[in-house]
Amino acid sequence: MLVRGIRVANAGAGAPAQFCARFKGDSGVRKRIASVKTVAKITNSMKMIANAKFAAARQRVERQRPFTEHALELMDKEFPKVVATEESDSNDNRKHLVVIVTSDKGLCGAANSSVVRSAIAEVIKRPDPERTGLILLGEKSKAQIKRRFPHLIHWSLTDIGGTKRTSYMEACLVADKIVKTLVDKKYERLTLFFNHYVNTATMLPESRQLPSMEAFAAPERLTRIEFDADRDEVLQDYYSFHLANVLYASIIESQASELASRMSAMDSATKNAKELSKKLTIKYNRARQASITTEITEIVSGAAAIAEMDKDD
Repeated sequence: MLVRGIRVANAGAGAPAQFCARFKGDSGVRKRIASVKTVAKITNSMKMIANAKFAAARQRVERQRPFTEHALELMDKEFPKVVATEESDSNDNRKHLVVIVTSDKGLCGAANSSVVRSAIAEVIKRPDPERTGLILLGEKSKAQIKRRFPHLIHWSLTDIGGTKRTSYMEACLVADKIVKTLVDKKYERLTLFFNHYVNTATMLPESRQLPSMEAFAAPERLTRIEFDADRDEVLQDYYSFHLANVLYASIIESQASELASRMSAMDSATKNAKELSKKLTIKYNRARQASITTEITEIVSGAAAIAEMDKDD
């Protein structure tokens, strides 16, 4: 229609284009809301999976602890400690083999980094860090260790994390390989670093120390024990057996800690994602309401102006 020589476009034809243009800027918010909701579903699924596996992992920890505690008690009672005390630890320059037990996957809070930091601190405080060797059990210890001490790594293994149940036989095979490295490289001390499971909210980095096989089988040790077979052979077998027990306990403690930490981390991630989704939804609704209000105001104002022009004509 013509109003005082000016052509006015049909309001019905232009409204959809203007309406889409107003909501074009909100499409990014809508996509972000959808992505955040997807993340919340994924993290919640990961929490449920970890929760399902955690029950079995905790049972394994509870079953093995009495046996491991008695084995360590026997070692401490029958074999006086030859590892350095805390007071003289910084001056101990014996060749030292460090075994680090971590998980293969992340998304479990600080469960891996805390253990690696403890092991790195142990290497750094040595008078000569070059006399330290590293064995890595778990994928997540590689990245941090390779940045600091790549030349100290002897070998590494994966596929022992909480997503896989490690058997005692597998722990024995790994222990035999550790003993071979210990003997071939003539290390005088062995330390295992792992996560000690306390409860679902607490896990602490812990270390267990063992002497070398030569020190363990020294003639002045274990004098109160009578051996029916060859003494050296028996003690060598017992040393490997004890290391396998300690290693297996360390692995399943780390697996339980990993799953408990992942449950907590994924629960927090799910809550944060849901909270962010709510905030984004409120933001989007407010922007949408403001846009609709502006659109209605313009339509009403335009209709009023046209009606006023018609009266003047």
